[in-house]
Order: sequence, then C-alpha cells, then structure tokens
Amino acid sequence: MLTTSSGVDGYVAEVNGANAKKLFSLPFSQILISWPSLTTLLAQTKSAGGVPGVAFSIAVKTGTINPFLYASGLSATANSFFSKVIYQKIESINGIRETYAHDTSTGEDISLPFNPLPEKCTWSATSATILYCAAPLQYTDATYLARWHQGLASEADSIFIFNIFSGITSLVVTPGNGNNAPQGPIEHLGVSPDGKYLYFITRGDQSLWGVRL
Repeated sequence: MLTTSSGVDGYVAEVNGANAKKLFSLPFSQILISWPSLTTLLAQTKSAGGVPGVAFSIAVKTGTINPFLYASGLSATANSFFSKVIYQKIESINGIRETYAHDTSTGEDISLPFNPLPEKCTWSATSATILYCAAPLQYTDATYLARWHQGLASEADSIFIFNIFSGITSLVVTPGNGNNAPQGPIEHLGVSPDGKYLYFITRGDQSLWGVRL
C-alpha cells in the first residue's frame, strides 16, 4: 500500500517486486490489509473505541471493493475460505467489547462468548471454525487495541485457541513459562500450511518463534 493525498492505493506484485499493478484505492489513511483467501483481500480501518470503522472485501483479480461490515471500534479477521469473519466492536457509550462471527454468504451474525482481539488472531489452516489469538492473561479494557496501535500499551501475551462452533477456549502456550520464548507482546501470529506449527514475532526485538501444536 502507498499513501496518497486522498488515502491509500493498494498494489499487487510478484515477490521480487516485478509486474506491480494497482488494484484498489481507498479514502482512508489508517488501513490494515490482510490476504486470508487466494481470491479475496480483507481491508479494515484501524480500531479505536467509539470511532466508526468499516471492513472491505477486495477481489484479487478485479479489484472490486465491497464494504460489508460497519461498527464502532471495528476489528476483524477472516478465515482462509472467506466464509467466516470474526469481528469485534466497541460501544462508544459504555466501552463494552462485543465479538461476533459473521457469515459472508448469509450476512448472519452470531454473538460469541469470548472476546479475542481479532487483529491479533490467525485462523487454522485446516478448519473454518478454529482460530488462534495472542492476548494478555489479564483483563484489558476497551481502549487497549487503540493504545496498542499507538505504542502506548505493551502487555505480555499468551496464545489461545478458540472454537467458534463449540464456544470452547483453551490456552496453547504462555511464552516464558517453562520455555525459551521471551515474555512480552506478540505480533504477526501465523500458522503453517499443514496446521502443525504456530509462528510469531515478539514486539521489540522482532525475534521469530515457533510453537508445535
């Protein structure tokens, strides 16, 4: 993505930078982009409590932009089939976080019994209903993600597994608790194509770590 006077332009290119092609333009300067599906990009405004947010699906071949989610303090993540989107909204009046599973085919929303931070989650490579999330063990308020973006919040993260079908949540690992990984905030959480490993980068030293599932 490149910043312009009116927002951002998004390009696709080969991994060596060759054959770059402009794919889309959006009238926002604070945009997060991900490529969850082979055919679809997910673009979203950065989350801030009480601030209206929007999420877009973008067709990789045509660049067609479809806004499909609107919410205050929006944060979202889509699975590799782009069939389910987990999103969180933060009510501006009471600051309460609410998390939903959105079906992209029917438009149906289902309330979830847990509140991960979608931007810090990654979906299973083998399941459409399982995702892994980095989050502090202790409670964080509704302003945490916005302060995270500003570099004003830095809580040590653990990694959890969530099943949006059963509602079951369990702890995968706490870095530094009997293992060599350092304690601290986690960013760039991902999963291997075979679903056997998680990998993450720790904020600060930017070191790369793996977890065998």
